[in-house]
Amino acid sequence: MKRYLQFEIESDSQLSKKVINYFDRSGFKLLEQNDNCLKFTFNSSILNTWTFNPLKWKSDIVVLINGKEIKAKFLIDTSAQIVTAEVKEAWQVFIDNFRQYIIDGIEFEEVNTEAVKRARQSILKLTAWAILGIAVGGIIGACIKHLTGLTFMTYIGIILGANYFLRRKLISNRRVTAI
Repeated sequence: MKRYLQFEIESDSQLSKKVINYFDRSGFKLLEQNDNCLKFTFNSSILNTWTFNPLKWKSDIVVLINGKEIKAKFLIDTSAQIVTAEVKEAWQVFIDNFRQYIIDGIEFEEVNTEAVKRARQSILKLTAWAILGIAVGGIIGACIKHLTGLTFMTYIGIILGANYFLRRKLISNRRVTAI
């Protein structure tokens, strides 16, 4: 997922320090600092797939400072992640709060935490639906395996069950969002 941000500020005093402070307080590591470019990262771990906080996913952020103009590029690795509308919203809140923090110096941590909480809940709900689908599909597949003697039917049941339950939940979520 890629996000871009561009804005101008009134005063450029202590700008680099403010940018570094925002990302440092958010858990990002400063990789590189040049005259007009700051690069931040959040490194993923082996357990990145099981991290339900989207702001803890592997991501790289490049902030370019040109006088009073700021351009930022956010590269978020969403491979093997469940990206819900709430996850996208959490990242948008994080990005909007970055702009507001630089411009007005607002406190952002509580707002970011609330957005992450909503994103985490949406991911956990989808994960629960997938687990339920795996269980139901596994039971049905095991029954068919018992009747037919075909071992692979259990695996097909698991896959189809997870797929069915996830699709139903995602379609249901889209309908609620559309209304």
